[in-house]
Amino acid sequence: MNERTITTLRVLKHLLGLLLLFGTLAAALAAVFPSDEMLGRFHEVDGRLRKAMVIYEQGARSEPRNYRIRLRLVHLWLGMGYPTRAIKYYEQVVRLRPGEALYHRELSELYRSVNDLPAMMRQQEALVKLTPLDEKVLRTLITFY
Repeated sequence: MNERTITTLRVLKHLLGLLLLFGTLAAALAAVFPSDEMLGRFHEVDGRLRKAMVIYEQGARSEPRNYRIRLRLVHLWLGMGYPTRAIKYYEQVVRLRPGEALYHRELSELYRSVNDLPAMMRQQEALVKLTPLDEKVLRTLITFY
């Protein structure tokens, strides 16, 4: 090996060390500073639902792929008696987790509760694709068509 190759390998070794250090530091900071999901849960358990909602909504904006934060918002809005607001977040959950039959089923029921039958049927049709042998889904489709 020539001197230039050895120098390049040393630099790469140092860069790798820095990357590992940064990864460890990032993990440590994540452990010290709780996520929006954890903070929201804390306020939710403590009975400060409005504060929890604000934190969850911040988390939904800052973590666009986190479906669990959106499920917490669904839970809170439903608990407060606002199913149409819950639907907004449940639609996001279904977009993030399109292969999860449970979420399609629950969104379908939510649409049914607010009497949005066309939207309910769209979710039922998605359920048929995911669970083609589910008798309950097939009965629902037959009933409403």
